[in-house]
Amino acid sequence: MKFPATNVRQPLLREFLIFLAFIGLTAIMTWPWVLHLRDAVPDAGDPYAISYLMWWDYHQTFHDPLNLFHATFFYPYRYTLAFGEFDYGVSLIFFPLFALGVRPLTVYSLAAFLSFPFTGYATFRLARTLSGSRGIAWVAGIIIAFLPFRFHHLSHLHLIFAGWIPLVFEALVLFARRRSWPRAVWLGFAFLMNGLTCTTWLILTILPLTISGSMLLTRYSAWKDRKFWLRAGITLAGACLLLLPFLLPLRRVAAEHGFSRSAEEVMHYSARPINWLTSDERTKVWRGFGAAGLDTEMVLFPGLLAPLLALAAFLIAKPGAIRRDEPPETSSRKWIMLAALDGAAVLAGVVVILTLGFNVFRLRPFGMTLMTAKEPDHALFVLLLVLVTRCLIAYPSVVRTALSGDRNLAETVRSPRRSELFGHALVWTIIGFAGSFGLNFFFYRFLYEFIPVFKGMRVATRWGMICYVGLALLAGLGAKRLAEAMTGRWPQFGRAATYGVLVVAILFELHAAPLKMMRGEINPDELTLFLKHQKMSGGILELPIGDSDHVYMLRAADHGHPIVNGSYSFVPALQREIRQLSNSEPITDQFLDLLETNKVSYIAVHNSLIGVETRTELEDFFKRGVASGRLKFIKSFPPSPREAQERTGQRNDLYAVMKIAPDAASVELR
Repeated sequence: MKFPATNVRQPLLREFLIFLAFIGLTAIMTWPWVLHLRDAVPDAGDPYAISYLMWWDYHQTFHDPLNLFHATFFYPYRYTLAFGEFDYGVSLIFFPLFALGVRPLTVYSLAAFLSFPFTGYATFRLARTLSGSRGIAWVAGIIIAFLPFRFHHLSHLHLIFAGWIPLVFEALVLFARRRSWPRAVWLGFAFLMNGLTCTTWLILTILPLTISGSMLLTRYSAWKDRKFWLRAGITLAGACLLLLPFLLPLRRVAAEHGFSRSAEEVMHYSARPINWLTSDERTKVWRGFGAAGLDTEMVLFPGLLAPLLALAAFLIAKPGAIRRDEPPETSSRKWIMLAALDGAAVLAGVVVILTLGFNVFRLRPFGMTLMTAKEPDHALFVLLLVLVTRCLIAYPSVVRTALSGDRNLAETVRSPRRSELFGHALVWTIIGFAGSFGLNFFFYRFLYEFIPVFKGMRVATRWGMICYVGLALLAGLGAKRLAEAMTGRWPQFGRAATYGVLVVAILFELHAAPLKMMRGEINPDELTLFLKHQKMSGGILELPIGDSDHVYMLRAADHGHPIVNGSYSFVPALQREIRQLSNSEPITDQFLDLLETNKVSYIAVHNSLIGVETRTELEDFFKRGVASGRLKFIKSFPPSPREAQERTGQRNDLYAVMKIAPDAASVELR
């Protein structure tokens, strides 16, 4: 069997130049970010925390790898790195920068910037491998690289560093075509890196990869090939074994702390149709489009050109490809079956509409209740099942005409006129789109109720990334169909010109330049440098706890000591209790009892960040603690540059908890 051209034997220089082109496009699309990579971040929240995580991954790998998951935040809890995404796959790539002494925040900024060319180039590879067309590859890669979704998640490095999704997909395609050991090893490696980079993407890619894998096994007759099962089994088993030490702590902390998402929380992050029509404010063309004031994670609009080009992949036929040999439907049995399916589809559709229109729909002819429907889910499931069954047997005539003569869905998926890419792209688009609706749709509701791993996932809208991969591939195919149609009608125009116009239009539609970023607090303040040189047997509590925890985590990468504070996917009970007690009026000695019980050595008070009333209560609390000998005032420090902007003139105070740090009294006051 002759396969489309792939990149396996392409010169490395050519691949490097393609990647370099994506870097150049990223610099243009996100200008002037490239000029401020040393300290540019989208905000002072998650980027600070992830900078710490990347530093910790590097530090602990070379100091105490067996205790990697015992990170220094959320002290005194253990396995705290498993309280959320651990970002190890991203950190691993940038270990050399840490070894050279690059600051954690700079490493984060570089990694976030390079996530755009990395994801775009990876999708370019996938599209080129599936279709053999560089035009399709450029369109797909550019769309996926600069999606509004990615700009919306600039603070979430593990989500935007998504290039391993298309790379593991491409590795599966390459291995299905030629079942060699090198390709098997590459498949296992890509699968491993996808899991190490983002557990969310690891989980969400399993289903579409499984379906695509089944399609590939059928297409390339690999079901009975021992080489396929042996080599894939060994390399994927090896990848799973390497992933196990990273996944077992997740299971452990979930069991110990009851980390699971309630249905109400998941529902909050489940999409509705309006979310797919809402764009991120950083995308200049579509700023303000859709609903205003949506919570983070709820912006899914991919731009207008991507879905339009994807539609072109369905509706525009390759010149001369329309079939004229359609036989008449002569089987009465088949005609009756199709008519029954059409009737069932119409009935299910009516029930869906009526259920949406009424809180409870009841069919009661002559006073007898024949049917009751409170939600449209069951009727919608029946509708989809009937439509898929109908299309598997035979398309309605209008659909057959639109799809250039294809008789049914299986023929469309296998159609050489749409390339191998079409069927896979359709699978990924449908699965991702359906999953994004979360508990608003039966697909994800089933996963949430019956597959335990989905109980720990809060944000169903992240399925959108799976949809975007398929959508970008379809858009690339639609661009090719449009270029062929233009060339057929106006030969002088040329395919290259069509691709060029489309690429420029996509870049203009998705551009975010000038991209607003902030200058991050790259260097430690005096308080952090002082703590760095102290010996302590316990942890550090920084007040106020809560809103500034991201900053405290970044500074923990500088002083290296455990901190009670932290900001992650799950926040444990102790931190919530400390926040409540430290904000109470008055602040009782129960607060100090709690700190002594949990071995807190030092308390750092950032007065500039505390309201007047709470600061007064804290001052009274510390006076009582010092008078009783349970606390020791160590020193005051000037505020950090960020704290100085509050213009309150307040300094940072450091206290020692004498029961845990009795030697703190001998600290030299400088």
